[in-house]
Parts: sequence; structure tokens; C-alpha cells
Amino acid sequence: MKTKKMGFWTVLALTLTATIGTSIIVTYGSVSSLAGNNPLLMIFVWIIGGIIILPETFLMVEPAISFQENGTAYSWLRRANWKVMAFWFGWVLTLFVSAVAIATASLALTNIIRDFSGYDNEYLWKFISILILFFIGGTQIFIKNSSQVSQIIFMVLKSFPIAFILILALVYGTSENLLNSGAMKENLSQAYIGGTLLIPAITMTMFSYSGTEIPTYVTAEIKNAEKTTPKVILAGVGIVMLVYVLYAIAILSIGKVEDGFLNGFALLPKWATIVFNSVAIVLFIGGINAYLVYQTSLVQKMSEEKDLSHHFLKLSKWSGRPMYSMLLLMAIASIYIMFNEIRELLGYFSLAVSSLKILMTTNIVYLRLKDQNYKKIYKNWLFWVFVVFSYITCILTLIGSFMLLLTGIELKDIWKPIVMILLVILLVPVGFLKYHIQNKLQKAKNPDSDKSVKILTNEK
Repeated sequence: MKTKKMGFWTVLALTLTATIGTSIIVTYGSVSSLAGNNPLLMIFVWIIGGIIILPETFLMVEPAISFQENGTAYSWLRRANWKVMAFWFGWVLTLFVSAVAIATASLALTNIIRDFSGYDNEYLWKFISILILFFIGGTQIFIKNSSQVSQIIFMVLKSFPIAFILILALVYGTSENLLNSGAMKENLSQAYIGGTLLIPAITMTMFSYSGTEIPTYVTAEIKNAEKTTPKVILAGVGIVMLVYVLYAIAILSIGKVEDGFLNGFALLPKWATIVFNSVAIVLFIGGINAYLVYQTSLVQKMSEEKDLSHHFLKLSKWSGRPMYSMLLLMAIASIYIMFNEIRELLGYFSLAVSSLKILMTTNIVYLRLKDQNYKKIYKNWLFWVFVVFSYITCILTLIGSFMLLLTGIELKDIWKPIVMILLVILLVPVGFLKYHIQNKLQKAKNPDSDKSVKILTNEK
């Protein structure tokens, strides 16, 4: 029986569900701070953040439609026979994107609970954060169908915090504080220059816009994918951008700056803050649950391609979920939770994503020029426009990521970004060594393979 394919509205709904949720709650405060708490600059940052992701996302459409493989960019690298870079890509994505996203959601969850309790022991709460993470992971490993049931519940609740804030802004909001013309102009030039053209703030929005590329993951299931996929991406980014701008305006209308930081709930009654935080806790649980469900697919793909031990393909006998893949991600996330704060993690995330996107763009250019099965959807001039702007965006966000890692860092913590950057760099020679050893072992097992290749070459 042929599977019914998804139309524009179905894919758009999937994209919005995957993107809008807890990420805006995690990043909003940091974006505000990096924009100098200036309302005009904050709104500008969210608009630019949405615009700059379009070229790189549009570029993903052609290889996604051409090859329709699990693992997307990782699979495309292997298709180009860039095995070492595929190894690097997969490990960077696992270590510094997937695990970081899980750790960020876990820390955000316990930060809310800590604020509720009023008890402020940092390491106790980090320990509790790890316990909650393993409890959520344990439900997926030991309880059958837990991930499917829970995701439906969280999907329904996902938009509630944003809708709740918009309603509260209509009831309690005012333009007398942050949204009046004086506040808009206050320290505008200093904030702009101090933010070095707002690059760090714009870079921070990457976390909130991740998910808008979802249509490229499901191209095999989309009707008339060549036309529908770009339309969904454009519409999805536009809607997400609008929602984030409205959310920013709503927070600004009910908040005020206290001691240099934006208190987004300053004008709200206490019950409203409690309701919002309670729902946010539920949604962060859902976010962790979703990350564990979907991020394990890359670990499995790497295991299939022998860039990771085959043991990580093993499924739980209770739930059928990839048990060891989940445990790996949870273990790495736990290390991040113990030694980092959310803002540091967002810096790691943006640095890794910017680096990966430079490689992905280069790989797509190579496949378009060299792979016979590559389907060219865009005209040449449009394709190269996307490529140029994709590189520009990646370089700017890469610079912004380094700035995020160094902003406000204390000397005693400088080792954290240094270790992270060294690990990213060292993964390349590790990949070379891995494939060198593999080739040696292969030749030792099949010593006649080289001779047969030479005979065939001489015959030609």
C-alpha cells in the first residue's frame, strides 16, 4: 500500500511544531542582554536572525530531494566519499549539538524549579538536573510506546506559553516602560556598537530557529517536493519570525530592566508567573523527551557507517528504543550540566552549528558539480547566490560564536571553550587515523585486492 504524501499545510504544521516551543524561552534573556536591553535592537535581532538562515536552509533542499537518505548532511558527506569529514561532522553534531541541546533543556528545567524553591545550591541542582534527565531517558528505555504518547501531549501544549504571554500582554501590558520612544532611543548607539554590530545577539537566535529545516528531512513524504519544500521553508521561517517578534514585544510590554537585566514578568501578578513557569517545566520535559527520541537517529546512522561501535544499534527489549545511543547522549549531556551554564552551552551550540554549516555548504556545491544523481532545482545564478550568502552567514555566526564564548567569561573558566575548540580540531586527525587503520586492516585481510585493481588498470 502506497504511503499518502504530505501537502503544504501538513509539512508547515510539522515545521512550526518542531521549531516553536522552549527554545525561545531559553534564549530570550540572553538575546535581550546582548542587545543592550534596547527594545528596537532586540526586535531587529529576531528579524535578522530569521532572514539569515534562509540561504543555507534553501541549499539543503536540492540534496534532500536528490538522495532522500537518513542522516541528511552526514549521509551527503559519505556520498561524496569525504569519509574523514563525515566522521568529523557526525561526532561534532553528536558532542556539541545534540548533547548540548539536551543539557540546555535540562538546566533550564531545573533553573525554574530552583527559582520556585528559593534554595540556591548550584551543584545540588545540577545533580537533580542529571537525575531528571536519566529519569526521562529511563521512561523511553523501559516503557513501551512512552515516547509516542508523550510527544502527542507535549505537541498540544507546546504553543501555550507563548499564547499565554501574548494574552497577558494584552491585559497587563503597557507602553510606558520599555516600549515608549524614549526607551527605544536610550543608549541605542552604545548598545549597537557594544554589541559589535549585534553579531553575538543574532548568533544566539540560531538555537531558537533550529527546526525550520525540518522539511528537508521529510522530502520523500512531500507531494511535489521540488516546489512545496522551498515554499514551506519560506512560510515557516516567516511565521516563526512573526511569532518571536510578537513574543518579544509582549515581554517588553510587561517587563522592566532591573539591575541591568530584563525582568520580563515584572508587571504580572504572581499567579501568572507561577502558571507560566509550571507549563514551561512540562514543556522542557517534553523538549528533553523529543531530543532523546530524534537525536539518537544520527548516533544510529554513525553506527551503521562504522563511525561508531555497532553496539549503539542495540534496541531496548522493553521499548524498542536505541538504548545505548540514548545512554551515550545522556552521559555527554551530564558532563555539560556539571561544568557549564546555559549561556556557555548556547555558545558551544552556535560555534558547532556554524562550523558544520560551512562544511555542509561546501559539500552541497561539490555534489551539485560532481554527482550524476543530483537534481538541480534552482537556476545556476540563484544557487550561487544562496551559496555566497550561506558562507557569509556562517562566517558571521562563527565570529559571533567566539564572541559569545569569550563574553563575560572569568579567567578560571577559560579552560572550557579551549577544551571544546581543541576537541573539535582534534576530531579531524582522529578521523584520518581511524580510516588509515581501517585501510591497513582491510589490506591485511584481502592482500590480493590491490593486485586485482592493478591488473584491471593495466588491462584498460
